[in-house]
Amino acid sequence: KMRKWLMKHFPIKYKVRIVLAPPEKMEDCLGQWYLSDDEESGVIKLANNLSNDTLVDTLLEEWAHARTEGLEDVDGREDPYHHATFWSELGRITAAYRENPVRAERPVKK
Repeated sequence: KMRKWLMKHFPIKYKVRIVLAPPEKMEDCLGQWYLSDDEESGVIKLANNLSNDTLVDTLLEEWAHARTEGLEDVDGREDPYHHATFWSELGRITAAYRENPVRAERPVKK
């Protein structure tokens, strides 16, 4: 449900797969967005030990990363992946979700 809601309201141009992974495979973070080498598809990987609220928050953040793919370091900040455009997009997605929350369903563990 959550993925369908995100694609409807905040579409991205890539095919996206959402997977859960053990925390030890998460490189010291809760979630990650990866774009494939051919730039046709991507993966959002989420730690499988997150509470439902944290899982949703992390999914929204990674979705914002996917929507702002290619805009890294547009404002010269120290962290090129958390730039002003990213924060703006995350705010839009989060505000829309809070106005109309969708029940999150956990993706299949890989």
